Amino acid sequence: IFLLKTDLNGTLNWTKEITVSGYTGFEAIKIINATDGYYLLLNRYTSSGQRNLFFVIKTDKNGNVLWANRYGLPPTENYVTGGYEKGGYLYLTGMSTSYSAISHMILLKLNSLGKTEASCPFINSVNASSTVYANVETPRPAVNITTSFSTTGMSGSNAALAYTEDVKCSTPCNL
Repeated sequence: IFLLKTDLNGTLNWTKEITVSGYTGFEAIKIINATDGYYLLLNRYTSSGQRNLFFVIKTDKNGNVLWANRYGLPPTENYVTGGYEKGGYLYLTGMSTSYSAISHMILLKLNSLGKTEASCPFINSVNASSTVYANVETPRPAVNITTSFSTTGMSGSNAALAYTEDVKCSTPCNL
């Protein structure tokens, strides 16, 4: 998983590579900006194309991993669809195919460590680490920006545009 942080001009500040021990095949869903860092919402695809687990990785503002949790109980499909942070809690929505072939909605309210208030076998901690990745930004060519504008007048016409009426009824339609 790669994170890039730029300033508002697009200049690269840093690049991080995040590795989750024992897992690959991630799809990033969303980055949630929190006051003390970022929450990364990730689905994990298996080689068979299933999404057995989803992950939340919490980083600080410099992209360093603070904690990582795995959510879901294989062999059923469990995947995150969205989330937001409010009042120190992380709220997640997701889907699960547990108990039947019909998807069930998952709603989670997580504390600042990504856990529920009661013990839950659905949530497991995983080992994740971030390392600085070599910045690969190449210098951009200078852009020639001119500040001169044309003051040539424009002319317009108020003439009606030609059109064709597409009649749907031979007699007036009552709607």
